[in-house]
Amino acid sequence: TAGLEHAALMRSAATVEAMGEVAAEEGEASVDDQEKGKDGEAANKLPPSLAALDPEAVTAFESSGAELPLHLHTALLKQAFNYEAWDMFAALHTLATLRLREMAAAHWPEATDAIPHWSADEGGPRRGVVMFSPQAVALGVTSDVLAAVRAVQIDGDPATPSGIGAPGAGTAGLGGDAGASEDEDEESDALHALGETLRTLSPEAAHACADIVTDAALLLWSLVKGVFTDATHEGIPPEDEGLVMELLAGLHAAFELVGLEDPALRATLALRLSLMLEKRGDVRQGAKVALCAAAAADVFRTAAVDRSRGADDESTRYITAEAIWVGDASLPLGHGRTLSAPQRINGGGGEGGGEGAGVHYGKTVRGGVDGGGASTAVLDFTPSTLSESDQAFACLHADLLVVCFRLQLAAGLLDQREEADRRLARVVHKVHKREDQAVIFGVKSAWDLKREAGQLERADSVPAHPVAAEQRLLAEVNTNPWQKAVLLIQMASLRPKQEQRAAMLEEVAGCLLSAERGERDLHAASPTLVLQSQAASVPPGQSSPRSGGGKRTLVPSAPKVLCRTSTSVTLMPPVFHLKSAVPDNLPPVPAAYMVLAKTYGTGLAPGMHNTDLPNTGVKFPAYTPAVTISGLAPNEVYCFSVVAFDAEGVVINGQGAPTAAVATIHPLPSTALWSFLAVAASRLGCVAVARRATGTVHRRFVETTRDRETWAAHPMSAYRLRREVVSAASFPTLRAAARCLLVSAEVALATRRPDRPRGEPLVALSVPDIHEQIFRLKTAKKVLLAMELSSYNDDKPLLQESGLRLGNCLAPLLTVSRKPPALVTALAQCLLALHDAGPARAPAVAALAASLTFELAAVARHSGEAGAAAYASSLTLPALRQEDDAAARAPEKPGEDAASAPLIPPGREFVALEEYLMIQPQWREFNSEALNARAAAADDPCAAVIPKIPVEGAAAAYAALIAGGDAFAAHPAYLRAFARVAEAAVAQGATAELPGWAAAALDAFKTATRVSPIAMPDPPLELPTPEAEQAGELPAEEEARISALEAAAVGIDASEGDVAAAAEARDIAVAHAETRRAAAGVLTRRLPATFVRLKAARASRALLAAGTTWHAAVHTVLGLTAHETQEAVGLPLPPPSPEPEDANAATAAAGAGGKDVPVDALTEDSDGTTNVPPAALAAMRSLTRAAELAARCGSHGRLANATRALHNLARCPVIGLGADPRLATNGGARCLYVAASRLLEHFERLRSGEVDESPLAAVEGGAAPAPITDAAMVELTEQTAKAHANDPKPNRAKHVEPWFARRPELAHEFATRFIAGAAVACAAAGMHHRAAALAAGLVETLGTDDLALAVLPSALVSMRAAGLMAAAEAAEMRLAAARVAQSPALLALANARTHAASSPAAFAAFVATTAAAKTTKGSRRLGSLSTRASTATTTTA
Repeated sequence: TAGLEHAALMRSAATVEAMGEVAAEEGEASVDDQEKGKDGEAANKLPPSLAALDPEAVTAFESSGAELPLHLHTALLKQAFNYEAWDMFAALHTLATLRLREMAAAHWPEATDAIPHWSADEGGPRRGVVMFSPQAVALGVTSDVLAAVRAVQIDGDPATPSGIGAPGAGTAGLGGDAGASEDEDEESDALHALGETLRTLSPEAAHACADIVTDAALLLWSLVKGVFTDATHEGIPPEDEGLVMELLAGLHAAFELVGLEDPALRATLALRLSLMLEKRGDVRQGAKVALCAAAAADVFRTAAVDRSRGADDESTRYITAEAIWVGDASLPLGHGRTLSAPQRINGGGGEGGGEGAGVHYGKTVRGGVDGGGASTAVLDFTPSTLSESDQAFACLHADLLVVCFRLQLAAGLLDQREEADRRLARVVHKVHKREDQAVIFGVKSAWDLKREAGQLERADSVPAHPVAAEQRLLAEVNTNPWQKAVLLIQMASLRPKQEQRAAMLEEVAGCLLSAERGERDLHAASPTLVLQSQAASVPPGQSSPRSGGGKRTLVPSAPKVLCRTSTSVTLMPPVFHLKSAVPDNLPPVPAAYMVLAKTYGTGLAPGMHNTDLPNTGVKFPAYTPAVTISGLAPNEVYCFSVVAFDAEGVVINGQGAPTAAVATIHPLPSTALWSFLAVAASRLGCVAVARRATGTVHRRFVETTRDRETWAAHPMSAYRLRREVVSAASFPTLRAAARCLLVSAEVALATRRPDRPRGEPLVALSVPDIHEQIFRLKTAKKVLLAMELSSYNDDKPLLQESGLRLGNCLAPLLTVSRKPPALVTALAQCLLALHDAGPARAPAVAALAASLTFELAAVARHSGEAGAAAYASSLTLPALRQEDDAAARAPEKPGEDAASAPLIPPGREFVALEEYLMIQPQWREFNSEALNARAAAADDPCAAVIPKIPVEGAAAAYAALIAGGDAFAAHPAYLRAFARVAEAAVAQGATAELPGWAAAALDAFKTATRVSPIAMPDPPLELPTPEAEQAGELPAEEEARISALEAAAVGIDASEGDVAAAAEARDIAVAHAETRRAAAGVLTRRLPATFVRLKAARASRALLAAGTTWHAAVHTVLGLTAHETQEAVGLPLPPPSPEPEDANAATAAAGAGGKDVPVDALTEDSDGTTNVPPAALAAMRSLTRAAELAARCGSHGRLANATRALHNLARCPVIGLGADPRLATNGGARCLYVAASRLLEHFERLRSGEVDESPLAAVEGGAAPAPITDAAMVELTEQTAKAHANDPKPNRAKHVEPWFARRPELAHEFATRFIAGAAVACAAAGMHHRAAALAAGLVETLGTDDLALAVLPSALVSMRAAGLMAAAEAAEMRLAAARVAQSPALLALANARTHAASSPAAFAAFVATTAAAKTTKGSRRLGSLSTRASTATTTTA
């Protein structure tokens, strides 16, 4: 097909065969060079030159070169690749490489071993760069690119080395783990080679073979994009970041060289590359990439505007990138909006009504936030006629500008730092030079040192923001409000002061309002809409204004703007309905017109001299429909006017009226920019700006229902999305709106102020007030709306993030004892939204999903919502489990799909949820595969026990647990299963067998966790053999050292000291060798047993850690059971004084309460008499043990249960401390002290943040407050300080909120009562040291004045009784401070209570003393008044 003769083909074959043999030899050498670390230089070497070939091969090469032109060679390469003729392709590739090398050697001899640069021979040769003809350039590019593509195809399909790899076959190498195979490494090398080939192409080479370069780049992108679109994990594996960034750089260079006409792909690629460069720290290169992509996006948008010329909506399509929003953006968020049907609005304009003709959707806002007021505003919007792809590209353009400005500012910071370093180096050099000249000018004085220190400090200081870069960028954006808003957002993050950041973000909001106002003005003045409106207003039978009717004017009207770009404006001339300047003359007839243009803002209209721009000053016929003025400066504002000419070329009455300001800009989506502003304000802590930005987006996308009474309105029905707005928005706009709604919820939660007054003593409510519940439910509805928008966009990461935020919002309502029924709606909607998000992408999401499912199942079952309860109990929510990220990246089997990777084991929250559902009698009716699989597990104690509890009872469940034997006892869930059995036994009335069950279960658990002592083997008793003695010789180095000393000792010059030193060294070395041998023997015998014990200890610790909280639960159940049993029996009768010789009589008397008392349970009093232990002591010991275990594992709920049960037992009127006087002294006070001490330690850990009191799942990072929350707290603190500064009574003590005020789950009132009661019991039992320690610790931990006033008076008695005088003095000082800080009202109330509790005689004495004091004070005052009166009389006389 090439037209070559047979001889030429034979010569080419001979040439290829000879070159292949030499190339194979050099290929082996290149592998060796690569292994030596020459950075792959040998891999890029070309085939051998002609000098390495034999003469016959040289002749064949010359003949083939003469008979095979370069362009035909290029065509054959392409056809061989297309038809998969790989042998011919390899031969042609090798021949092409040799031909190009020989051309380079002939052109520049020094370049024979260099890699040729594929650039055309233009402008003469340059040293180091080989110039070629265009045909040679095309051949070189085709050969290199196709060879690189072929290498990628071969490596992408290892099973068929000679075949073509399928598209996408190379994605496995990009997502692999650190242990990737050699095939994946080879594939990565092939991808790297292809990317490097594309990156190093010159513009001439790319244009010579644009089709091949484009196809190769698109193939490479199809292999790389899977890293960014993988739904199983976020981000790029760290081991692949370098390769992916190099490939993106090659793709970006190739797309820029060939000018790929896919703006979205080019912008997306540049955005990815810029972000990766920013992450690596190369902000300068990232800024270049982003700037290039932003310029290309501007060019593409300009071309799109040019393609719309002549369309029906030419004048309105590109006015806005999203929609024309009508209404005041600063209007407060209102209620009572009513949706009106789509209507046709003709004419009108302004902020409050429709603008021109078109479909408008309106909502009316009446009143403010509370529904009051009579002001109204119409929030209309006109959807843009842009396609969805154009709207999405506009959002992508905004993202590019954000990254571009951010990276340019970061590069400016680097430039400032480098300039400061150079300036500092000059100053340091000057200082050192002055130090070297100290001999000439003398030593530096103190003033010189101070001056130099100031110079060094000034030279090293740089501003916090790049001043030069900011000035340059502000000059570039000029009057473009959209770009200026984006730039100011990035500049605000670099400001060090909060006031500067807030002021700059307020300016951003002003820019956005100005830009939207400009869009509304352009839309209202659109020629199409104006003509339609005028035509609709003309009565039938009359001519329209365009046809010549209407009022005539002296000069032409202002032209209409059809469309605009960043460099041009297209104008439509006005209707020339002119009149003559001379009265009664015929009206002039325009024959032509001319457009005048100038920059706006100079105060004058365009004149006849403003004809410098293209198409200005050119006469166009009067019937010309439109004129495009090009060559305009981007981001500049212009005004235009028209001059009319008659048939003779005379100006008619001068130039016409000028237009309004027309900016040469491309509009950006306003919702995206408002979202940028809201997120930036939230992160920077600017509350007012965040509220303004989120309120704007909220009003546009969310409809608020009409106000109703609190008891008649459902909080979850307060908001709903505006369907007409959502249906007209693009996916990126929906994502921006969702992000803005999340910030709106953040702002609402951060700026929430308590409705009730705060003060001491704090009144902790177990249930929040109704207003707080409604507020949180309404805020949760905002988050649910964000989740709905995310589901429309299929944005799974944002959907799961919104779920976490919703959980944080509802957490205070989920931890109360009485949950509001409205939670069912919120939880059900959240779980339904998470259902579309797939498996959890983080452990926190899975934990939260399990917690919310549990709450929904519990609340729905209690509220009678059968449907919601059934959905929650089915456990079909995918977010309950997390997908294995590593398995998704690297499938184990070759044919396994990454999306079918297994799930990781469930977390503790999911396990608890399963157990809660399995304990329900109807759990099999839930039809849950997860529950059925859990019940079928053979090695799970909970699965064997829990299903039997509701059906067969606690006894059958215990039997199943015991049947498991030692395998169940060694399982981490063993005590969890027995705790369920114990609770079921109490609920089913089987408490008689419970102590025996507990003893057996706990003994089995102790046996499983017991670590056996080490059984050390005995040392060997046999005598050492000669082999052992030989093995015990000195090491070679030591023997050489000793031999050298002994050789020196036998010399002629050796002294006695040398001989003694040599002998001593030998003895010491032998002793050390014996010690080492003995130690080695001991370690050999003991280390195996030690390691076995260490392994057993670690396993035991794991079992103890897993069962500690359930161990505490078991002891709590045992204590409660013992309490109920003893309370039903009552106290035993007082035993008679037993005779010393009659122990049986004492035992019988001790068991008079109805039960026999064992002999070992008897105790001996101090007087030697035998006595029965207190009835409540066993229960108190069980509860104390439960409190110790719960405090050890930090379980707040278990500790609270144990201490409450212990508190109730101590206060029991039947067997408590008041009923049994012996209980406190015989161990009861000690138990109370231990439990109270553990509770105090737990509260200290709560205050320091080591443990958490919340019963919900601990979400990682969820405890960290948002920046806007901190800013809101600072604002609240400032307001409080101002209120204190304006206090009319400045000497009044200010209220300081304690650390536990906003944590009602702590139940500090109960802790105070329990610990204070324990201190009283210890004092009554004579344990004054313990009573004083409890009281002091309680006051120190909680630290309120009321607590000090309540606890310290009784604690002072114990401190003095224990001899703690220093502690007593400190307590007195703390008590005095608390009394001083007490308010007068509370002080008067305390005095009244004191007098009411006193005896009548004491109260009468107090009244008499007070009356006498008042009488004395009154007489003194009367005497003073009489003295003053007499003095005044004397003065008057």
